[in-house]
Amino acid sequence: MSQIEINGVQTTINSGLSTWRELLTELESTRLTRGQVIASVEFDGDEVLQFREEDVLIRPLHGIGQIRIAAVGMKQLALSAVEDATRYLQSLELSIVDVAECFRNQLVDQANIKLRQVLEGMKLFVAILRGIELSLDTAPNSTSVVEAGIEQMKPTIESVIEAQTTNDWALLADLLEYELTASLSSFEPTVAEFKSKLEGQ
Repeated sequence: MSQIEINGVQTTINSGLSTWRELLTELESTRLTRGQVIASVEFDGDEVLQFREEDVLIRPLHGIGQIRIAAVGMKQLALSAVEDATRYLQSLELSIVDVAECFRNQLVDQANIKLRQVLEGMKLFVAILRGIELSLDTAPNSTSVVEAGIEQMKPTIESVIEAQTTNDWALLADLLEYELTASLSSFEPTVAEFKSKLEGQ
């Protein structure tokens, strides 16, 4: 029989439950307080990042010895995401400058690998911001500030792709260091605004 701990408190598992999907459903419907969400899950000491993915949901409970759940309020989770977004933005800006230097120094293979990583990182950053935005109480038909920022960034991304396709490494380096970093920096007021709104709730 699996053991479960929620925010440091040991509790029992309904013996009629057989999979993680069933337990997760019960947790979210009856065990969590209003406004709480699950922030992290551990199975036998290992964090399970994709705990809502199908291959995890179908896992039988009898194969898991200890389940540890961390549940937090939505506001706390969103504020934590804002802090993550702030750090991630700073890291992305530094990484872009590093990629630009690699292109200037003709380290093309290395630079291309790093550029792919940066672009994936930007997707994650935007996803975090969009999640925070959706957690805020905004008007149903209001324009997304994050999506507007993405639209403004598109011409720069297209120019980056074109310069990469034509092997114009000098232009690509300039686009990355000056235009792409500027586009990312334009999200800084958005992050600050989200933080202010959350702290004021």
